[in-house]
Amino acid sequence: MKVLVLNPNTSSEMTASIDRVARQYARPGTEITSWNPDRGPLSIEGAFDRQIAVESSLEKVLKAKERFDSYIIACFGDPGLQAFREALDANVLGIAESAMLTACILGHKFSVLSVLARSRPSAESLVRNYGLQDRCASVRTTDTPLNSSLVRYAQQACSLLGLPAEPVGYAQASDGRFFAEKGIPTILIGPGKASQAHTVNESIEIDQVIEASRLYALLAFLILNPQEK
Repeated sequence: MKVLVLNPNTSSEMTASIDRVARQYARPGTEITSWNPDRGPLSIEGAFDRQIAVESSLEKVLKAKERFDSYIIACFGDPGLQAFREALDANVLGIAESAMLTACILGHKFSVLSVLARSRPSAESLVRNYGLQDRCASVRTTDTPLNSSLVRYAQQACSLLGLPAEPVGYAQASDGRFFAEKGIPTILIGPGKASQAHTVNESIEIDQVIEASRLYALLAFLILNPQEK
């Protein structure tokens, strides 16, 4: 089976991260291909971003000569899901719809945790469109946008230390939401591999701890001395 995993934003780093996870969980014999559109928003944070992303993503998929047995829209807003289903003679899955239906199997109720407050109406609309409002306990947001000063300082610190500086999605849960719900800007940044977190063999290399210590010290310096470059 050939599966296309489509990241509707233009972040190649996020696409690479999505591709690694898809390959990790793919069944034997499944061929994974991951794309993102050539133009559009770096991050889909609201209705305006979503509209542009859908158009550019559809354009790339429909113009491509290669066809797949299944398509996965790897964005929790399921942008363009119905349009893709109309345009393609193949299975099309949105990760939001899939996640919500899976959550209904695993428990009585579920909650949705997203990033920005302006994405909350979209998430609530998805819940209603999928007929799951009675199963959804809440829709919550962390409210730290990509253009916040904290994110910019973190990117600057990473760049100065030669570390990857482009923000990417994080598929696991964290205690950061408790800070975010109190209005405290919150990001997740640190050593180790997300795929190894909270597993039997969870570990962090000493060099990564030292590198993270340098990063935290530099980040604190930049926040306290915003005039420094």
